[in-house]
Amino acid sequence: MKIKRILLWVLPILVVLLTAAVVICVFLPDNDGGEEEINFFQQYYHNKCQSYSLQNYNAAKGQIVFVGDSITDLYVLDDHYADLDIACYNRGIGGDTTQGVLERLQVSIFDIQPAVVVLMIGTNDINGGAETDAILQRYEQIIDEMEEYILNCKTIPLSNTKIAVNKDEMLELIGELRLKTPDEIKKYQRLCSSRDAIIADAKAQADRLITEAQVHTEELINEHEIMQRAIEQANAVIADASEKAQLIVDQAAEDANNIRMGAIQYTDDMLANLQMIIEHSIENNKSKYDALINGLKKDLNIVVSNRKELRPEPEAIAAEEELAANIKEVMIDGDDDNDNNN
Repeated sequence: MKIKRILLWVLPILVVLLTAAVVICVFLPDNDGGEEEINFFQQYYHNKCQSYSLQNYNAAKGQIVFVGDSITDLYVLDDHYADLDIACYNRGIGGDTTQGVLERLQVSIFDIQPAVVVLMIGTNDINGGAETDAILQRYEQIIDEMEEYILNCKTIPLSNTKIAVNKDEMLELIGELRLKTPDEIKKYQRLCSSRDAIIADAKAQADRLITEAQVHTEELINEHEIMQRAIEQANAVIADASEKAQLIVDQAAEDANNIRMGAIQYTDDMLANLQMIIEHSIENNKSKYDALINGLKKDLNIVVSNRKELRPEPEAIAAEEELAANIKEVMIDGDDDNDNNN
């Protein structure tokens, strides 16, 4: 019941995120997909997977994990789920696709063994021109992998269906998701296919406005007074354009600085995780080394003691020989006295 309440609370947020993903897909310009950009994304994808793998060492089992592309990657979970009594982990990667998620299911989901998975992926597939059937096939593969993982989970003792969550409930949810997926993808595909029409309509309106502005300018130039007014308006437009251009430059500089700070923070997080692993290893090895030295010292003391017992020191040997000689002398004197008395 607890898992159902969490799902009912999370699903509305997921719907909002999916809507935002579709809007971004519609108005996002076409991507030329240059080789340099592809290499950058591959490196970013690899680095994020490594970072998530390190973070999984400290991740608790049976929590909530969010998996997706840049919308999930930039989604600050603490701003929305800080009051939950269950942890939320972000496993989003900017620019990722259904194929990318399929290749990282182990590090993003299975290694954490979550109770709830919030998956939002496919925007970049649609924006990249992927066929609907291909996207559906990869969705099916993701669902199949998750279903196979649940089927292979060990059950709680004295139960045939319960794992960390109820297996029957999870399989029912996966089946429902499998049925709804094709219709949802087709709906979003139709919405994205209208992008060209929206852009063409916007361009036509822009051309019309430019034409009207040109006609109006020519009319203003016909008379001196109107021409002066046009010059003043043109100067105002230039000043406004310059101001807006400066704002764009300032915003770009700010965005670049934010990206740089994000890269620094990401690197620091990786180094912090590495530091923790090294310090933990040093501490474990130090305690084992101390235990080994103490054990060897005890064995050494036993060996030395045994050697002393086998080979007494010369002073002890001399004392024992002197004592034996004195005893022998006393015994001889006693025998002589007895003979004299007889």
